[in-house]
Amino acid sequence: MSVTRRKFLAGAGSLITAAFLDKATSYALNTGKPLLLEPPIVKRIIYADSGPAWGMEFWAREPKYQLSFWTEDEFSKMNLRQFLNFFELQITSIEDIEDIEDACWPKTNLLLNIYAKTEEELLDQLDYPITYYVKHDNNYGTCGPSAQVHNFLRGLSLGDVAVDGREPPEGGSRIWLEEADPWIQQDDYFYESYAMDDLALSLLQARLIELGEPAQIKVIN
Repeated sequence: MSVTRRKFLAGAGSLITAAFLDKATSYALNTGKPLLLEPPIVKRIIYADSGPAWGMEFWAREPKYQLSFWTEDEFSKMNLRQFLNFFELQITSIEDIEDIEDACWPKTNLLLNIYAKTEEELLDQLDYPITYYVKHDNNYGTCGPSAQVHNFLRGLSLGDVAVDGREPPEGGSRIWLEEADPWIQQDDYFYESYAMDDLALSLLQARLIELGEPAQIKVIN
């Protein structure tokens, strides 16, 4: 990240100031952890996983964190009803199905096909595991836990805190929303979210608070 870009970020809002940038940078260097401000209201968690599972050889510099709304274990146990409730989408009757299917795509990038014809069938489908609608359809990389953060961040006015692009920058703190080539997963694209380093996480959390988003970042692993 260039000096010019740092100055731009420092003037982007009420929290991301030059003083905060210096403090977050110093904190990361001294502790090896991000300086994460506490949101006044928390309605959802963004997990920052520092595991190495996403290493790809063509990256000039591998990101430190992958961002997800749920751990893999939580996601595999979630049913369709819980998934929709998380995004404030609820099906209460057969008449709701078409509207929910239309509303689900822009929020979750998940194309639902609910074939229920009776209330009983609808209740059964709401209890299906969400992996039926994701892994069963071979689109986990576009709709999985990290991909959902990607969809969420793309809908926000993050400014220079978030950048789209296939190749991450060789240096500098960035939140990177991945749109990788299909050969990384056979026949499908990944749409996932990564943070290059601790400073990137600090900036993202501060920007989310500035935007009034009730989302809290928690580091795991």
